[in-house]
Amino acid sequence: MGAAAVDVGRRRRGRVLLPQTLLAGERAVPGAGSSGGSPLLSYALIKPPYTWFIATSYARTRRALHMAVGHSRTDPARIVRLREQVTERTRALDETNDPARWQGVSQRQLLWDAWAARTRLPWHEKLFLLLSLLVVLPSLAYLLVGDFKDTQGIQKWFADGAGLQVLIWAAVAGLLLIVWRLVATLASLRTTLRLPLAEPAVAAQLRLTLCAGSLLTGCLLLSRRAAIAHGEKPLDVHDAVDPYNDDPSFLLERFLDVGLPLLLTVATLALLAMPYALPLELMLGGGVGEMLLGAALPRLAPYLARGGAQALGRLASRGAMPWARGALGRGRGAYARPGDRVASGRTDPVDLATGRMFLELTDVELPGTLPLALTRRADSGYRGGRWFGPCWSSSLDERLEHDEQGVVHFTPDGLLVAYPPAALGGAPVWPTEPTAPRRALTRATDGTWTITELGAPTRHFTPDGLLSTLTDHHGNRISFTYTPSGAPSAITHSGGYRLRILHDPTLERITGIELATLDDEVDVRWIRLVSYAYDTHGNLTEQTRATPGSTTRFTPDSHGRITSWTDSNSRSYHYRYDDQDRVVAETSSSGALAFTLTYNGTHPDHPGCTVTTVTSSTGDASHYICDSRHLVTAIIDPAGGVTRHTYDEAGRTVATTDPLGRTTGWSYTEDGQLTQELRTDGSRIAITYDDAGNPVTVTAPDDTTTHHTYDHAGNLTSVTDPTGAVTRYAYDPSGTPIAVTDPTGATTRITSDTAGLPLSVTDPDGATTLVRRDTLGHPVSVTDPLGAVTGLNWSVDGHLLSRTGPDGAVEMWTYDGEGNTTSHTDPLGATTRFTYGEFDRIATRTDPDGATYHFTYDTLLRLAQVTNPQGLQWGYTYDPAGHLLSETDFDDRTTHYTRDAAGRTVSIQGPDGAITHHTWDTLDRLTTRETPDSRTTYTWDPCDRLVDASNPDTHLTRTYDTAGRLLIETVNGRPLQITYDAMGRPTSRTPPSGVPTTYTHSPGSLLTRISTAGRDLALTYDPAGREVTRTLLRTHSSPSAPGLTLTTTRDPSGRPTLHRALSPSGHTVAQHTYTWRPDGTLSTRDDARYILDPMGRVTEVHAADAPPGHHPDAENPGHPHTPEPPNAPTETYTYDPAGNITHATGHIPSPGPRT
Repeated sequence: MGAAAVDVGRRRRGRVLLPQTLLAGERAVPGAGSSGGSPLLSYALIKPPYTWFIATSYARTRRALHMAVGHSRTDPARIVRLREQVTERTRALDETNDPARWQGVSQRQLLWDAWAARTRLPWHEKLFLLLSLLVVLPSLAYLLVGDFKDTQGIQKWFADGAGLQVLIWAAVAGLLLIVWRLVATLASLRTTLRLPLAEPAVAAQLRLTLCAGSLLTGCLLLSRRAAIAHGEKPLDVHDAVDPYNDDPSFLLERFLDVGLPLLLTVATLALLAMPYALPLELMLGGGVGEMLLGAALPRLAPYLARGGAQALGRLASRGAMPWARGALGRGRGAYARPGDRVASGRTDPVDLATGRMFLELTDVELPGTLPLALTRRADSGYRGGRWFGPCWSSSLDERLEHDEQGVVHFTPDGLLVAYPPAALGGAPVWPTEPTAPRRALTRATDGTWTITELGAPTRHFTPDGLLSTLTDHHGNRISFTYTPSGAPSAITHSGGYRLRILHDPTLERITGIELATLDDEVDVRWIRLVSYAYDTHGNLTEQTRATPGSTTRFTPDSHGRITSWTDSNSRSYHYRYDDQDRVVAETSSSGALAFTLTYNGTHPDHPGCTVTTVTSSTGDASHYICDSRHLVTAIIDPAGGVTRHTYDEAGRTVATTDPLGRTTGWSYTEDGQLTQELRTDGSRIAITYDDAGNPVTVTAPDDTTTHHTYDHAGNLTSVTDPTGAVTRYAYDPSGTPIAVTDPTGATTRITSDTAGLPLSVTDPDGATTLVRRDTLGHPVSVTDPLGAVTGLNWSVDGHLLSRTGPDGAVEMWTYDGEGNTTSHTDPLGATTRFTYGEFDRIATRTDPDGATYHFTYDTLLRLAQVTNPQGLQWGYTYDPAGHLLSETDFDDRTTHYTRDAAGRTVSIQGPDGAITHHTWDTLDRLTTRETPDSRTTYTWDPCDRLVDASNPDTHLTRTYDTAGRLLIETVNGRPLQITYDAMGRPTSRTPPSGVPTTYTHSPGSLLTRISTAGRDLALTYDPAGREVTRTLLRTHSSPSAPGLTLTTTRDPSGRPTLHRALSPSGHTVAQHTYTWRPDGTLSTRDDARYILDPMGRVTEVHAADAPPGHHPDAENPGHPHTPEPPNAPTETYTYDPAGNITHATGHIPSPGPRT
């Protein structure tokens, strides 16, 4: 208000000093000159809009003159020309201030008069006005589309097509124009303060306020878009209205999308056009517009910010699509290659065709007929992530996005699978990139999407592209639930698993995953499986699993790329990138797995390809030749060996040639299923499929065929081996196996829980084993057919913590945060401990007796040395390609190896200098082994089975049946013959003597009878399958007449406690008793007692049948000795730290006849 008062005072002083610049009506009416509003407004209304333009231009110029004259710092000599100009225009307006004057004037003349009276803007003001109009046009066009049925096509183009990109850039352009205007205003303010001719100071100040307010509002929208889009306030004010609901109309929805560029553009136009646009300007000389808008803007800013930020939140959620289109266009196949076509060599890993670092992790893995797995993948070149940061793809980020070019599938493993547009209710469409996985996309009439793939669950998506369910052929399903803002909130499995997804609405990031479990079968308890933390920019910095101390930390750069990770053992690994997101160097903190990488090299033998060179810390370099589809066509190892790969149009490997020139070939169906492998010797393996993609026949290299059949749901129902033996399978409606019938007709029956995990198994003999499971699917107790229970305790991460045997003995394990076993404690409390180095390589093992083994590795993580508890060392050396060259044992004896280009051992030189030579066939099967003393040759059949081996002393031959079972083995002409039943169990064995032995089995495959040379041995078992009796029958003529019987009694853990030999009459002929330590080590046998060290090694034997006072040296004539006390050990043993016996004393008495 003070500034306005100063403005009015200066203008009034100017009018007093320059009365010749007042209109006649203003001079005639007392007081009119104080405002000039009424006479000038009357003139403007004579012939609008022409006189309107003339009056507003005159008012603006005159206001500038009056303000300049009224300013104390104005030099009168510098406004002479402006004063003369205003005086002349005042006289012209007085002469034409009569409606009759404008009668009969042509439109052309009117236009000319208005044009002549215009305010001549500087060129930059004209350019600013033109750009402002261009920026506002897309937003106005968007709003004019409306919410009409006839404009739905245009609505769609604006909502999801290229029109959306135009609107985004319009918003950016609006902000840039605001910045430009701010700079220009600051410059004009300086000029006005120094020479106030062009603008009054107060107007410049108001414009500066407006520009700064608009700029700050725009920055607020950009910085707070995520928070505001989720309902938070940009400022601490109360919202007057809330126009957002769950089902807004198109017009309201789209207005929010375009509100930011539209509002910013209107604000920029107001800076320029406001003095010309309001009639009120004429009354107060053109300053009211800026004043009113400047005063109103602070009150409007919170509401404008909220609407604009919600729009930007929506645009941000769609913002991955422009990046995806750019990524798909930059490199053919770079983002469409499945993981098996990505070469990473020995790096940590790095995709050597693109240079992108990637890291694959599994957060949740729950077993079942339809397994539930949540995975994540970091990729330094990926920007399509939502819930873990832009560089992370994940199972929770899987979605479809679409534009005018079609649809892009963002997969959990970081692929971008592009499809052409899919019509509602139309035929399936296939990926546009040939190297992409072959998955069909269809769109239903209700707008939902479906992706199908052979051998994989079907993916279902909402019309908005969010993954809704995964289903298999049996109706098993995994369902995904989302919040109104589109954040995943829950996952439910038809088998009973329930997951809760926690997220931060401000960062729009997932913060945790929890699993529902029941306490006392009633109350639901949530178990935290994994937690996540982020920096202020939303980049993932930590992940913590349920196991205490299992936190992995990530260090992201400004682009979100991982520059280092540190595991829970404080082991770190670092990456350095170039400006194309490619790794150029990587190393661990200690220098292990240190590599430098260079790209875009060339090779004369591979024109048109690029070369990626990986140089290790040892200076050895490997070269990877990549084609235009980012497929590795050749690898040159550090030793110079070259491996070549050939691909088909779909990017599948059709041939590989190794460094020796041997080629293996493959062929596929259109859907990518392997139909043939052509091996290097010309033999082949062939597979045929049915229409559903199930393998029907598999033909081995020897032309024998195995047949498979399936039901309508794709379940395997039978397998017929080459001999004609058939195994059959049965399933429940959910696809879980319920029975397996072997070729003899014996059936094993299975019952399972709703997830498909076995709860009981009944074998063909009728013995049933029961399993009880926890919420995560781990078996927590196993009850054998005798009722003996083994208890198992698991961590949430799936590590076995303890096992309690039927006898109560407890075994325990501990783990570090990486899942490595750090200790194992046996039932006696003896503990073995382990420590680990980088990349989970074992560093030390300390046995219960304190003996410690140390393991060291070279910088490529190859085992370099083992140090035993005595300090002795066993060392290894390697060639540049990583093949073992030599090893030196604990006695400092060295063995050397030489290898061919394929890495096969061609000679071994032992410590004594003797050399053994090896030769191999084209399938890497050993054909000769030649020592200084002899030469052995080997021959193989097409299925890699040994059929002939000979040396100067022995000749061995073998023949097999069509199922690959050994039928005849002949050694130097003496044959051993074996026969089998349909199950593949041996039924007879005939040695060279010609006396056969026959075998009989129970339906459950337990050996029940052995017959040979007219005698039979019958065996019986308990329901758990453990032997109970062994009876020698007298003769074949009286097979039921029993002879000697050996019986076995066992403890609950199945260990024998009593062996008895019974005569046919049932009298005990002989017996032995046994007792066991809880760790399963024998402690007594009959009256003999064993003393063991912590490692379970015998240190003393106390035998009750040793002669009293016996001394081990008593039988040595002339050797002095002292009689031992009755409880003295009869045998003693000592060991070195490596476990070797170093000293033994004692006398083992002759046991006499034993059975």
